[in-house]
Amino acid sequence: MPRGKPEMARKIAQRKLVDRLASEPAYGPLQAVLATTYELDSTFIETDLLPAVLGLGAWDDRSWASRIALERALAGLEAVSILTDLRKYRGRPRSLHVEVVPAVGAPGQLLHAKVLLLVHENAVRLQAGSANLTDAGYRHNREVVLPLVASEGTPEVAALVRSALREMPALLGPWWSKGAERVRALADEKLSAWAGAMPEGVEFVWGGGEEPIWKRFLGRWPKGERVGRLSVVSPFWSEEGPNGPFTRLVGTLQADGLLESNVEVTLYVEAEPGERGGYRPRLPALGRFDPASLGLRMSAVAVDPRPSDDGVGEDVLKRRALHAKVVVMEGPRTTLAYVGSANFTTPGWGAGEDPRRAHIEAGFTLALAAPDAAGLLPPTTGRPVVIDPGIADVPAPEMDAEAAVPTFLRDVRLEPEDDRLRLLVAVIPEKVHGPFHIALHGDVTQVLLEAGPGGAAEHRLGLKPDTLRTLLRDQQVTVSWWEGTDPSDFPVNVDLDARAALPVGPGDGKPGEHLLLQYYQGRIAYPDLFPPPPGYEEDSESLHSPADETRVDTSRIQSYQVREFVEALQGIRDDIRAASAGTQATMRLALLGPVSPIALARQIRDAALEKRRSPTAAGFQLVEIAGCLPEESLHESVSPAWGPLVKEAREKVESFLEQIAHLHAEQLGPKTTFQRYAETMLRRKASTVAR
Repeated sequence: MPRGKPEMARKIAQRKLVDRLASEPAYGPLQAVLATTYELDSTFIETDLLPAVLGLGAWDDRSWASRIALERALAGLEAVSILTDLRKYRGRPRSLHVEVVPAVGAPGQLLHAKVLLLVHENAVRLQAGSANLTDAGYRHNREVVLPLVASEGTPEVAALVRSALREMPALLGPWWSKGAERVRALADEKLSAWAGAMPEGVEFVWGGGEEPIWKRFLGRWPKGERVGRLSVVSPFWSEEGPNGPFTRLVGTLQADGLLESNVEVTLYVEAEPGERGGYRPRLPALGRFDPASLGLRMSAVAVDPRPSDDGVGEDVLKRRALHAKVVVMEGPRTTLAYVGSANFTTPGWGAGEDPRRAHIEAGFTLALAAPDAAGLLPPTTGRPVVIDPGIADVPAPEMDAEAAVPTFLRDVRLEPEDDRLRLLVAVIPEKVHGPFHIALHGDVTQVLLEAGPGGAAEHRLGLKPDTLRTLLRDQQVTVSWWEGTDPSDFPVNVDLDARAALPVGPGDGKPGEHLLLQYYQGRIAYPDLFPPPPGYEEDSESLHSPADETRVDTSRIQSYQVREFVEALQGIRDDIRAASAGTQATMRLALLGPVSPIALARQIRDAALEKRRSPTAAGFQLVEIAGCLPEESLHESVSPAWGPLVKEAREKVESFLEQIAHLHAEQLGPKTTFQRYAETMLRRKASTVAR
């Protein structure tokens, strides 16, 4: 970004961040999402964030059609990963296509960064600031967020976003997952092709690493220019001592001869009702700090909590709590600003003795031509109050308790095991100091795992069908451990390699053979494959009546089965051809998901094994499905991922055929008429596709 251009600074003054989530058509389809947040509001994520970034339009949480549309869209993404602090975990979104990774870093360290990364086909969007993924953060609070959009036409922005992502895996080590890395790698692949020179005047800054925020901030100040004014916007403060952020920042400037005498410092703080109406500043918790000892004239001013008049509806009637974090340092020629997630506290700005114990924060430093600070500072109300040692003696708020959560637990997820799912429970052995057990959510008597010190780092558990259905429904487990006074909830995630097998509806959530055939025949729409459970309103404008899996009992009518199947083959081919032009995730979903040729083949295999279908009829159907799975496609832009996925799908169909042939060798085995038919048909279909 060219120096002296305040466009980005002015953008952060825009209100109602939720309105900024929608994408532009030029960005192309969304491919992946990665977010970090201190507080997580699962309802906001499901009803606001995800529908907005996926372009699903108006969202009705009571509509089953909306639910299915969201699940289908999420299944088509490469990954959705949300990293959050375990101490603030209060539940996960209902979709298992969304990974929620709660963890705890070094002692005293919080994951406080608020970063949202959206990877599109033609753009990578990154925003960082003060807003948690909550309704309050995106609708009601006074927040600060700086949005970036990188594309082929913005090489400077691409370089900046790439630099921001480079440090993420190391800093977020306790939280970093395969899903998070999938999103970062996908973004980096695009950014590396677009990136040019780094922009002048703007830098992405992480906290919690080797160099604290306060040092990186001062490192951007021009040599020889003296600071005459300092403005700090922060809703939370810490007692100012030898390692306080003011002492570190101002003391270093003094030592370097870069501070004017009697520097004016303005603290922008939360407003509280005044004695005669109006508002007054809520004094910051600085302890017995004397600003004059650093040569400062300090005052506090209340940020106006009244809603703006730029909107309509009940949102504008809500009081806007201060949650923005901004620091502005001004000289005669330069304005240097920090906007991000870090409160002006000792752990927020890394002012303590060990910067690696600082909170993990994220934000930007902006070097602007003076006087460009106006767009960075919020509106105020009432008179300022002078800060002196007596008036600033306000108790600091207590930090979150460290021992209130199971810090030893690293991961609980479902992973693939052949055609089934098993449960992986991963712990940090050096943090296990007593017995613990993992149980089904809300029922500590239904124990899944019981272990203690000296155990393995990973436990893999086979699951009974009823237990798996319960985990898929509840999507959480209950943890009891040696020092926990009360059991704690912990989310269940699903391994990336198992997402294609996830059910869409509740319970089993997988349509049967009759519904799959109706779908491929074009008789029903995708949502009709999944009837709504009790409590959901059916869409009154649906073009189709709810599909019926057992409308007519034709399970023994062989000719009916074959005719229905043959009528669906063209729909299967059309679906596969359309999927070949999509993302790797949509390809996998269309080939291997709950609505796919493999799902249909599995239903046919099971019907034969359960003697509901003759081996010959099932074998014929499986051969025809395998023939619909070419390793090449007529679409000119087939991804390199297409061939391996088709190969995987064909191998699954062939394995189903082998299972049946093994049990019925006299009809389907070697040297039978069926075997010659199968070999001939598959060779002919392969050569036809090649031509």
